[in-house]
Amino acid sequence: MKHLWSIICSKLIIDKETNNATLVDLIEELKTENEKELIIPFQVVSLWLVEKEEECGKRFDVLIDFFCPKNTKLNEFHFSIEAPQKQKRIRTNIKFDRFFLRGSGTYTVRVFIDKVNVAEIPIEITIV
Repeated sequence: MKHLWSIICSKLIIDKETNNATLVDLIEELKTENEKELIIPFQVVSLWLVEKEEECGKRFDVLIDFFCPKNTKLNEFHFSIEAPQKQKRIRTNIKFDRFFLRGSGTYTVRVFIDKVNVAEIPIEITIV
């Protein structure tokens, strides 16, 4: 299965008639006074493409890792997705309620599928 894109946003809205997605408030930069955590709901949304017929019905392991500016892993989330039988693409949407913090700087969210790093999303977080 091929990773097409991943993005961090505040909210994802899916149109029931068309199945099209609206990403609300993309998150690129945040400011906080709290030095340990930033309590803010956010979502990691990814779009995947089933490239080969033999992938249909197969399960893939996905890992989302959160790293601080010093490249220390702060948190991780594991889940599995199954390639659909009759669709070419699948959207995943994982909700979180906070960022754990270790100082100001560029934090990185990394997305893996079957242990292969397919995306790195930088977020600038400033502690004021």
